[in-house]
Order: sequence, then structure tokens, then C-alpha cells
Amino acid sequence: MAISSNPAFQIRWRDVTCVSKEITTGMTEEESKKASLSEKPLFVFIHDADATTGQEDDKAFKDEKVAVGARFFDCVRVSKGDAAEDRLIASYAAKAPVLLFVRPKYEVVSAHPARFNASKIFDAMCATMKKDYKNCVDTVLKQQREIEKDRAALEREKEKLAKLEEDGKGSAKTEKMRVEVAANESALLAREETLYKLEPKDEGKTS
Repeated sequence: MAISSNPAFQIRWRDVTCVSKEITTGMTEEESKKASLSEKPLFVFIHDADATTGQEDDKAFKDEKVAVGARFFDCVRVSKGDAAEDRLIASYAAKAPVLLFVRPKYEVVSAHPARFNASKIFDAMCATMKKDYKNCVDTVLKQQREIEKDRAALEREKEKLAKLEEDGKGSAKTEKMRVEVAANESALLAREETLYKLEPKDEGKTS
């Protein structure tokens, strides 16, 4: 298990009180269908404040592979009590702490009770993604590590640029470097955005 303190390898949890959506009446069929879909698959953590497995589970969440895979999901945390009131996940509340993987059409694919295992979590992420998307989650960790290496190099260039600006020397050189750093930063951000852009399967080919 590879654990990192780098923010790029941390799960961005969103605390919610409800996972399912209530569909408004009076919509057209097309509007209702669109409203009943999530923009991303969901990675749901039903937590229990009284559970004794928190520290171990936290290690699984900090695994680099899990954290990177999670960036394809809307990662939400919901309390055991709130989950019990949610029409989609109520039946899983008593099993808290538990992880759920949910398709964009609000269909639970799999449930994983504590104690959590990083490898099993990642396999579940891949299985969930394969149902609706073309993205190959398996290759993302390597690409994200390459991006982080380039980001570290960019930070070193920024430090050099800051020193040049502070010294007030070589204005032409400084301006050239400023342009290059800005261009490299934009390119890096674009690479990372592209890496996590969801690629839906053609309609009719989802499982």
C-alpha cells in the first residue's frame, strides 16, 4: 500500500445528508431522465461515529491508487442516521461503516463493509467505471505520478523566477522565463484535467 501526503493523492470528500435525488413532478420525460442522473458515479462512505475501525479505514483511503481512482467519482460522506432516511441507501445504513459504489443512474453496484481493503476498493472502482465509461482507471496512477514529477520541476522553475524578480536582474531573461513558466503551468493543468475527463460509453453499450 503506497500512502502519500501529496494533496493530489487525497480523496476530496463532500459531506452530505442525502445521496438520492427527489425527482420533481411535472417534468417532461426527457427532463426527468436528465434530472435522475448524477454527473459522475458516486463513491459513498456511510460512516458511524461509534465505529472502532476509523484509523485502519483512513489508511485505505490514503492509498495512492484509491485516492487517484476516487477522482473519477463524486465522493460523498453521509452519517449512518442520515443514510437510514435515504431511499437509495437506507438498507445499507445498519452495516455502517460501509462503502457503496453507485452508478450515475443511482444504481448501487457494490457494497463493502469495514474493515476496508485498498486493493478491493480500487477493484470496485474499476468495475463500477467499466459499466458506463471508457476510461482505463488502471493506468491513471502512473500518469498522475508523472504529472507530479513535472509539477515539482515547475515549482523549482517558479522559485528561480521569483529569485530573478527579487534580484531585479536580467529583465529580458526574466520575462522569457515568466512566459515559459506560465505556459508550462497551463499545459500541466490541461493534462491533469484531460486525465480525469469522463468518457461515457456509447448509449446501448453500458451494462
